Amino acid sequence: MIRSSSISYVLNCLDDLYSRHCFKLYFTKLCEWDSVIKSLFFWLSSMPNFVKKYICAWCMKSDEKVPQCILESSAELVDINVIRNIVFMAKDELHTVATLDEALLHHSDRCRFLYGTGDLWCPLHYASEMQRRIGRGLVFIDDKCDHAFVVRHGEAVADKIAAWITEC
Repeated sequence: MIRSSSISYVLNCLDDLYSRHCFKLYFTKLCEWDSVIKSLFFWLSSMPNFVKKYICAWCMKSDEKVPQCILESSAELVDINVIRNIVFMAKDELHTVATLDEALLHHSDRCRFLYGTGDLWCPLHYASEMQRRIGRGLVFIDDKCDHAFVVRHGEAVADKIAAWITEC
């Protein structure tokens, strides 16, 4: 059963790769091995859409019902080109998340940061470091929301944003 424990393991491995400085080498090689990725996952593009929906429904299974529109959108993403883009974006995003943009510190009064810990995407120590650098009042850690909040927690995040706007 692929659930948060499996996802947590993968994300912790990625975080560990970055912290050991072999991250760049690993993802650079993965990006260079594009033909290997294409060879391994070429069959995804020819898979019938109903099978893709079934797989997505199984992967997103939880106590809460995932809306049909999310399942349909997810099924459309089960494609070799999407997998290749995910590899590239994972490399880029983890590099961006791990490297603090110092310009944010000069404009920290205009920014609010919400770290959702529900799906363990962003390591908690990144959020703690941001709290230390710019203050607890600007960096919020929410253990009820996922990083991918649009799937199940869009309304909760919208309420938080509305409250922040009201404060300004």
